[in-house]
Amino acid sequence: TNPDCWLLDYGAVAPFESVGLTQAREGVLGDTLARAAALAGHRVVRQRLVFNTGSHVAFLTKALQLHMQALEQNIPVDYTCSPGTVGTAKIRMPRALPKGVLMQTLAEQAHRMGVRSSDEDGIEAFAVSTIMALQEEGFAQLRVEFDTTLLSSDLATSIEHVLDEWSRMGHTHREDESVMFHGPSFGAANELVAFTRRATPTYFVQRVSHHVEQLRRAPARVVTVRDAGHATLARDVHMGLQALNLDSSALTYFVVHN
Repeated sequence: TNPDCWLLDYGAVAPFESVGLTQAREGVLGDTLARAAALAGHRVVRQRLVFNTGSHVAFLTKALQLHMQALEQNIPVDYTCSPGTVGTAKIRMPRALPKGVLMQTLAEQAHRMGVRSSDEDGIEAFAVSTIMALQEEGFAQLRVEFDTTLLSSDLATSIEHVLDEWSRMGHTHREDESVMFHGPSFGAANELVAFTRRATPTYFVQRVSHHVEQLRRAPARVVTVRDAGHATLARDVHMGLQALNLDSSALTYFVVHN
């Protein structure tokens, strides 16, 4: 018989993060599973999802812009500036953005490359590509390999289709300018935010849309490796796929616990 095709999905790191212990553990485990499946005779595609859109990238861009402005004016970084401009509360969170040393290094590198603090689009493109390169270097040092990389911006059409289908089937409604998915219809305790009032798709709908694209490749199995914080999301994702009348039995979440 022909070997099954496995799609292994692991190593997803937001653009503002380096490859830390959690991401390294996910990457090594995912890569190990991929190698084991290949040795067993299966055809394997190793996929990495990179988030180059959304609030994470916006915060990264704003924080880097802040460091670049300070560099251009030869003054210390002012974290007391207007929250409406930079989102100070978010920037101060240790997990929200790279460490100050890395941000300063990025600001200096961007300045040398001719990027200016007034060019938000240029800052975003530089920041995302540079952090992605650092992550790739980190995975390479761990000998974690990928066959293909999918950007979250590539999911825009799929996200729109998912939201339209949910709406057509009566699984969503609008609430305070947000789009809510009716989770209780599928056994969940609460409704889930699918699209925020800031016109941003949530991680929930991004993951559903991602898996829709994966399942369309008709592999025998899709395995996504994530940390323990994704246990609830795994249930929600299967709910979202069920609401689209899609068979998600080929999708498995492999949750890595500490």
